[in-house]
Amino acid sequence: MNLRTLFTVLFFTQSAFFFQSIFAQNEPCFAEEMARKNALFHPELAESREEIHAKITEFAQNFDKTTQSRAVVTIPVVVHIVYRSAVENIADSQVQSQIDVLNKDYRRQNTNATNTPAEFQPFAADFEIEFCLAKIDPTGKATTGITRRATTYDNVSQSYALNGDLRVCHTALGGADGWNPAKYLNIWVAKIGSGILGFGTFPGSSQPDEDGIFIDPRYFGTTGLTLQYPPNHLGRTCTHEVGHFLDLYHIWGNDSESCTDDDGVGDTPKQRGPSSGCPVHPQLSCGVKTMFMNYMDYTSDNCMNSFTEGQKARARGTLQVARVGLMNSNICGSVPIFEPENLVEKISVFPNPTSGELTVRLPKSMGAVKNWQVFDVLGKKFTPTQSNLTDEFLSLDVENLPFGLLFFQLISENGSQTVSFLKN
Repeated sequence: MNLRTLFTVLFFTQSAFFFQSIFAQNEPCFAEEMARKNALFHPELAESREEIHAKITEFAQNFDKTTQSRAVVTIPVVVHIVYRSAVENIADSQVQSQIDVLNKDYRRQNTNATNTPAEFQPFAADFEIEFCLAKIDPTGKATTGITRRATTYDNVSQSYALNGDLRVCHTALGGADGWNPAKYLNIWVAKIGSGILGFGTFPGSSQPDEDGIFIDPRYFGTTGLTLQYPPNHLGRTCTHEVGHFLDLYHIWGNDSESCTDDDGVGDTPKQRGPSSGCPVHPQLSCGVKTMFMNYMDYTSDNCMNSFTEGQKARARGTLQVARVGLMNSNICGSVPIFEPENLVEKISVFPNPTSGELTVRLPKSMGAVKNWQVFDVLGKKFTPTQSNLTDEFLSLDVENLPFGLLFFQLISENGSQTVSFLKN
């Protein structure tokens, strides 16, 4: 056994103990634990997440709801159903019911919005964000926005390969490859287990191919299988996890044992720890009335009913800073505009992650290369040195580029494609 293999085995053994301990906590939401797991395998992600979070916080602090609200943003969604048993292969109607819930909750059109206590009503927000199942896939072809793939793994959403990759996100590992996260919100619906309902990735906290939302099929949507699992049967697990995807934290912050930590949002009261069930207002914590009906708490689905203006500012900041591509996608329509229909091959990059040279495979269907660029999640552009260009490959020296998530965009005579990679 060589040193590299030995290190991998020892590292995974240590990590497996870490996973076992955190899964045993029986937390309904696994978002923070997933971020820590990703940082364990990819330390550069912790720095990336903090940098992006700081930028979003700066945007949120300067957000003026009277002048910065804009036309409703529609986020295209692709749902990857990864199932081992037939019951986990949920129907299209169950998927659509979840999209309907997201649209109502994020536009404050949910039927129980009137249950928000009067003192919290002035802070309740319409995020001006909607969701649609994508109608165009990454090759420019028509799609339902739903993919299906059988797996041999039980609880595949908490199963990892030796290198730390989450199996559910990779076809080669028994899951389903995600679509370009710069243009689609990927939602994996697959069994999780251990009492976990779901989890979402914070901006910058995951590898690009594992960026998105993960929900157990028992808690996704409002029809079919979900009806057997109250009180988590009204689609609010996904509402909560999309909140994490938009850089919203649990309403009590990361520390559930003190009043010194919170979620960084000014109009959500401090709270010592998570709520459960459906409490009767008012409930007191840290000397103030709790906002237990907020979607970022742990109350039952029928008790959740609101986000706040401060949370909206963070979410809109996330779209402006870290998930810009989702604002500018137009793949919920019927005509592919971002890639030509005859583009049947995708560009690919390797090695990924990379620390030195990045090679881009150029499909012949792309046609002649006109231009290319590299940029980060904030849109800052970089110009790495081109070391080689042939009809099939473009090689770049990226050694001096910053660490973290980056994007390569190729512009050719037949259109453009963007692919993400990780610089380590």
